[in-house]
Amino acid sequence: MENTIIGSVLAGSSRGSASTPRTLRGAAQEFESLFIAQVMKTMRGTVAQSGLMGSDSGQGIFREMLDQELSRQIAFAGGFGIGDMLYQQLKGK
Repeated sequence: MENTIIGSVLAGSSRGSASTPRTLRGAAQEFESLFIAQVMKTMRGTVAQSGLMGSDSGQGIFREMLDQELSRQIAFAGGFGIGDMLYQQLKGK
């Protein structure tokens, strides 16, 4: 998963310049996306694997990519609200 937005916010904060609200919001949503992806990965680990579709490495890679994209879509659609709370907390500083 790309973390270029988070990297640009961190680079801006180390130079002492304030990040733009758009960049900060994007970084907060990316963080929420990473959090949701981790929740989904943990969730998948608790569910028994079905032998119906096979279990080769390609399927595992596809499932991981699918979970990453789903987590991005969930986060950018509002998600759990963690991104918004993080943005509200960081924009005041």
